[in-house]
Amino acid sequence: MGRYLITCSGKKITPSKKSQSKLSDLSFDNDLGDFRKHLIQLGRIQLDWTKTVPACELYKGWLYTKITAKSWEKSSDKVLILSALFGWIKPNDSIPYYDLSMNQMQHKVENKLVYRYWLESGLLINCINEKNDIDLLSQPYRKAMHGKKDPVALEPGIEFRDNYGFHKGEWLNQK
Repeated sequence: MGRYLITCSGKKITPSKKSQSKLSDLSFDNDLGDFRKHLIQLGRIQLDWTKTVPACELYKGWLYTKITAKSWEKSSDKVLILSALFGWIKPNDSIPYYDLSMNQMQHKVENKLVYRYWLESGLLINCINEKNDIDLLSQPYRKAMHGKKDPVALEPGIEFRDNYGFHKGEWLNQK
């Protein structure tokens, strides 16, 4: 079994404790590092790298409220999070607060929606194993990878009753 691919969350906390990290510490730096820097510059995004928390603590959407701390511990290398700003990261990668999403109009970079900017780079799809990883992504994040709403990897074979990650989080806890 491969890794579980999940979406970041629009709901985030603002880290208050001092815990320093840097962009080059993130997973997949060799593949995505230069593109991340370029996206941050183009979007004029201000980041406070002196206040960071693990990604699994920063995000607070439906999916993240359902995944238990114990699940994050056991699956930190088995889960990849797709961030609109950083691309693929791991749950334990320390990141600062940011406000960027793949498909909201106010989040344009070079007059393009962010998902299109990632899509044109072709970088995201290269970091996954389409025949082995499990796709739990939302549609805008799939579009950033291959331009379609269709899954980019294996489907989990379960029915999700909502689009907010509630059932995906519970299912992920069981894996």
